[in-house]
Parts: sequence; structure tokens; C-alpha cells
Amino acid sequence: MRTGQLKAQAWRKTLQSLPINDAFSKIGPKTKRQDLAFFCNHFALLIRCGIPIFSALTILEEQTDDKTLRNSIVMVREEIRKGQTLADAMATCPQTFPTVFTEMIRAAELGGVLEEVLTYMARHFEKENELIKKVQSALIYPMILVTASVAVIVFVLIYIMPLFADMLSGLGAQLPAITSFLLDFSFFLQEHFISLLLLFLLMLLLFLLYPKSDAFLFKADKLLLHTPILGPLLLKVLLARFCRTLGTLLASGLPLLQALEVLRNTLGNKVIVKTIDDTVEAIHRGDGFAGPLEQAGYLPSSLTNMVSVGEETGSLDVLLIQLSDFYDKECMQQSERLSTLLEPLLMVFMGTMVTFLVFSMLLPMFEVIDVIVP
Repeated sequence: MRTGQLKAQAWRKTLQSLPINDAFSKIGPKTKRQDLAFFCNHFALLIRCGIPIFSALTILEEQTDDKTLRNSIVMVREEIRKGQTLADAMATCPQTFPTVFTEMIRAAELGGVLEEVLTYMARHFEKENELIKKVQSALIYPMILVTASVAVIVFVLIYIMPLFADMLSGLGAQLPAITSFLLDFSFFLQEHFISLLLLFLLMLLLFLLYPKSDAFLFKADKLLLHTPILGPLLLKVLLARFCRTLGTLLASGLPLLQALEVLRNTLGNKVIVKTIDDTVEAIHRGDGFAGPLEQAGYLPSSLTNMVSVGEETGSLDVLLIQLSDFYDKECMQQSERLSTLLEPLLMVFMGTMVTFLVFSMLLPMFEVIDVIVP
């Protein structure tokens, strides 16, 4: 019996160590930014009123509607009961409280400025949520158009084209090359549609879940930043997050090197992470912060110039937060322009595909007319 239990425990540890478990843990439910902003605002208000942290968490648990956040608050409160600091307790719930949040809370506890940092973080999450929703709203309609057009084309190829082909064959018409090609493709889709769909889903699942090397991620992120139309928008989103996060970290009292270490774990783009690593090495050598940013080559001069001015005047945190507001506006304007540009392009694409399909079905009709009317 004892041997069986040991084997079961060994198998359980082996399964838990598989890479797929880490991947599934990363795609679990996460707390929304507006809920985190609500949490920070109300937490700061309770601290301002002189309510102890443990009691404030109890009140926040009762006021919170989000289930994930509420459960995390319970876990944090229990960790505090055991003697943990607020930052260490929040670090046990990474799905709810991101790294930048816990590190800022850690700095706030050391400096005795918890209320101020919570207010900073509330504004940070509100701005992040506003920016992401604006970009998503600009891209969601084009994505719906693409999905709908692909679905219509597949439906026509699988269900309409074979019926049309049977009708033409019965009339003795000779099919043109373009129609024959579409029919062959249609028959291929009919025979292998389920297999192709399963293969696509399997490849997508493996791509999302299987751990990828840093070199692969770096190349993929670099390709994304150089993608026409979407690349510049993605860069602006990353720069807004870069400036806002770093400015908020510095304003909360974190030293520059520690703030950069936290920042590199929150951006999610390997190209910018490498730039941050180069910056950290340069600072260790005694160089300035702005130099490595200029050498990166892909960052706008507005960012490097503001960083240089901020270093000289000692107001880097203020300038970065102001610059993040500028990039927020740039992102919103560019996302609106992108939406305005993509809609007619997608309509032209859909019209072209429909015209191609209709033309391929109309061509055999002329053959039928020649057969019926000599």
C-alpha cells in the first residue's frame, strides 16, 4: 500500500512539472483592470480614513463583485494574519495582482506612502483599461468582417458549388479551368474539412501552450513591431505602457534599477525587454539612461529626449507620466485611423472574393447557352 502511494505521488509530481501546466496556469482567469482600479481607489480611501489594512481588506471583500478578486482578497487577508507583509501576501496571487502592483506596494510599505501609491495605481489601471478598450473597439469590427467573409466563402465552396456543378454537368456543359479548380478545392474541403479544422486547432493549442525559446519570442516580437499598419500601433501601445509603468514606479519611490527590473517583467515584448537589459548594463557601467534608448534605433526621439531632460532635471517620473498621456492620445487617434482604413479595405476584399466566386459560376452558363442555343 505504501509503495502504491509513493508511486502515485511520484506520478503526480511528474505531471505537475510538465510545461503544459505552467501554460495553463498563465491563461487562467485574470482580474480586469477596472476591478483593480476600483480596488486601489477604495483601498486608498479606507487607508486615508485610518482603517487598518486587515479591516480594510475585509470591507473590500464585501464590496467586490469580481469572484477572482474577492477570493484573492481572502487569501491576502489570511496571509497577513499569518504575519506576511501586504506585498508578500499579494505576491501569492499573481493572477490577480501583477508584478508591478506588488513591487509598488512593497516600496510603499517601506516608505510609508501606501495611500499615495494606491492612488497612483488606480490611475495607472484606469489609463491602461481605457487605452486597451479603445484599441480593441477599433479592431473588433474588422476582425468580425474577416471572420464573416471567410465563413461565407467556406460555406459557398462546401455547400453551393457542388450543387451548381451537378446542375451544369446534367446540362452537358464543359466547365472552365477556374470553375474546375474551385470545384476540386470544394471537394477537398468536403472530404477533409473536419481533419483540417482539428489540425488547425491542435497547432494553435500547441503554439499557445508549448514553451517557446527566448530567441523565437524575440524574432516574433520584432516581426510584430515591423508589421505594416499594426506594427506602429503596437509600438505606441507598448511605449504608453513603458512610460506609465516606469513613471509610476519611480513616483512611488523605487530606485531606477529596481524599477527597470520590475518593468522588464511587465511589458511582454522581448525586443523592449532587451533594450531594458542593455539599459541596466549601461547604468551599471556608469552611463546614463537615455543613451541605450537612443542606440536601440526603433524608439522615437520624443521618448529619448524627454528621458534625457528628465535625467538632467531630476523629474524623470513626472515627464514619463506626461509622455504616457501623449502616447495614449496617439494610440487612440491611430486606432481610429486604422479602423477607418481597414473597413473599406475589407469591404473591397469581400467584394473581390464574392465577385470571383460569382464569375466562376457564371462562366459555365455561357457554355450551357451555347449547347442549348446553337
